[in-house]
Amino acid sequence: MAVKSFSFIVLGAGVFGASTALALVQSDPSKSIVLIDRKIPHRQGASWDWTKVIRADYTDIVYARLALEAKDIWRNNPLYSENYHETGLVWVDESGFSKAVTQNYSVLGAEEKWQMVSVKDLKASYGGIFSEAEFGKFQNIYLNESSGWVEAGKALTAVIQAAASAGVQLIESEASNLMFDDEGRCVGVQSVDGQVFSAEKIILATGAETAKMLVTSAPDVPQLHAVGRLSAAGLVTGVLDLDPDEAIRHQGTPVFLHAGGEAQGDLQDAFIVAIY
Repeated sequence: MAVKSFSFIVLGAGVFGASTALALVQSDPSKSIVLIDRKIPHRQGASWDWTKVIRADYTDIVYARLALEAKDIWRNNPLYSENYHETGLVWVDESGFSKAVTQNYSVLGAEEKWQMVSVKDLKASYGGIFSEAEFGKFQNIYLNESSGWVEAGKALTAVIQAAASAGVQLIESEASNLMFDDEGRCVGVQSVDGQVFSAEKIILATGAETAKMLVTSAPDVPQLHAVGRLSAAGLVTGVLDLDPDEAIRHQGTPVFLHAGGEAQGDLQDAFIVAIY
């Protein structure tokens, strides 16, 4: 079978892979770029979801800075803004989270519309949606009206389509392993059906399957393995089917995170993300 050669192979068409492919083709349209995944978009990937939170409310200042840059793009770039909803974010936490976050905003000069609100005022806000919420010993709650959420699956699809329109080739194929030359350089990808793709640069955006891909492709090269460098994690999510009246009532509900109280097992946080 003939080898298909490119400038860049981006393996994985989730948020990191799709956005990387788009950025590459925008920076140099002369390069040949291919985006490979089993399905494009792949609905079992973490990026494919009804909603994802968009926020810069992070205690890590480096992450906060990057998130502020990203939020500006979500607001102002038509490719992203049509799927972005700035409904605000409520964060119930007793670990000093709000203090660290707001200190970062001060250092970065960020114009975020945050405030600490009383439980009483929060219960009276947003049409009383939180009026029966249990806040326990909490008296003041962090609220940032500058945060929000995105229709994740739609946004991901839009980015993939934009990349394809700009010249990125989309190939639906399941990768079996990476390929290396005699000097140990990664030079390509082989699929389960025997296709071979080669490139000057291979970018892995394979999410939870990264560790398996590395050890399968180079079992005798432990320095390439993911052990101690990254690990996969999962979240439990729930979806409510609302009637039209309920959907209208909840439409402006902010992202809600309650990190207080007791949790069962390893479940630490609870999100309520917007309804549309």
